[in-house]
Amino acid sequence: MNDVKGSAAESYSTPRRNKSAPEVMTPLSMRLRRSVHVRFIEYADEKRLSYPDALEDLLNKTLQRRSSKRRK
Repeated sequence: MNDVKGSAAESYSTPRRNKSAPEVMTPLSMRLRRSVHVRFIEYADEKRLSYPDALEDLLNKTLQRRSSKRRK
């Protein structure tokens, strides 16, 4: 391997933050995303809500939980 700056090997070993690049999906993160999605659909069906209403309901619950933790 040569010691030239900017070689291909160096660019792979140096982590770079590129905010416009999409998140790398590993098999684990893909499984987690899928399982969260399935649980969300089950939640919406169980509550008999449309998806936007179910999402709003979950967000409100999360905000209530966070505000109650701050008060303690």
